[in-house]
Amino acid sequence: MKNISAYLEKYNSNLKFFEYETPNLSKGQVLVRIKYAGICRSQLMEIEGKRDTKKWLPHMLGHEAVGKVIGLHKTCKKFKIGDDIIATWINSKGSKSRGGEVNFKKKRINYGPISTFSKFAIISENKLVKKPKNLNDKIAPYFGCAALTGMGLVLNQAKPKKNDLVLVLGLGGVGLFSIFALLTYRNMKKNIVIVETNKKKKKLAKKLEIQNFYLISRKSDKEKLIKNFRGKVNLCLENSGSHKSIEFAMSMIKDNGKVYFSSHPPQNKKIKINPHDLIKGKKIFGTWGGGCKPDRDISKFSKILKNNKLFIDLIKSKHYDFVKINNAIKDFKNGKILRPIIKI
Repeated sequence: MKNISAYLEKYNSNLKFFEYETPNLSKGQVLVRIKYAGICRSQLMEIEGKRDTKKWLPHMLGHEAVGKVIGLHKTCKKFKIGDDIIATWINSKGSKSRGGEVNFKKKRINYGPISTFSKFAIISENKLVKKPKNLNDKIAPYFGCAALTGMGLVLNQAKPKKNDLVLVLGLGGVGLFSIFALLTYRNMKKNIVIVETNKKKKKLAKKLEIQNFYLISRKSDKEKLIKNFRGKVNLCLENSGSHKSIEFAMSMIKDNGKVYFSSHPPQNKKIKINPHDLIKGKKIFGTWGGGCKPDRDISKFSKILKNNKLFIDLIKSKHYDFVKINNAIKDFKNGKILRPIIKI
């Protein structure tokens, strides 16, 4: 079967397309006709060489998508041909596959257990979940990454109390879904403070009806933020992946407060923490996909948001044809779009 995929050959370069014969399936692998795929901040970091992935180059990218099962290895029992699925980088039930490689013009192009920037994707069975029937294909890719991490972080891990003051650093996909969870779980609208570097996100905060919005790149806003909230924050959700932002988060929480960070800091960057803060009870946690079990939580979270008109309106994103994937990456990197969806 003829296939077309996008792959990264070297850091800080456009993805390249190539056509090839789809390999035979190996143990634990499922063949999926991808319909829509999402682009995540961690994919940008990988393209920019900010994650330790050089040994895998050249390789295919993508770890959140929606599609249909069109092939199964005999070891795969979780699905049947024709099932609609969501692909996620977070492990779920099912057989495991380590990925493989494709030979193309004397190059070996790697693909991992999940690589979704392809017309036909070979994906490990344990990276797939049946798509809830009520979930629209055009927004379903969010439930392979941003929704699981953002909502899981709140509902599975942080579990804030109703009167907690919550600082959200970064209103991207994960930050937005964290806020949806906070609004749904505890109706904490008045207790949320949003901090951003992109002034365009202020409109999004207004639509969420959250009044406390601070543009930290503006000196006056940062001074007001520190004056109003330093030492008062119970919970800080840091979504940017900046090591400096994680350090700032620690400076904002009260004694016995908690910081959760959801994105990888660039490789070789260290987080500096004052040991005295730990003695006073401050706590810092990383989160791996919001502590989610995709087989359980994708359905659960989609039901929570099913009748949320605000979610349906806000999550609408620009869709790009597959051939325009590099335009999507550029727009995402420049903050022109919340989180692009690629129509494969």
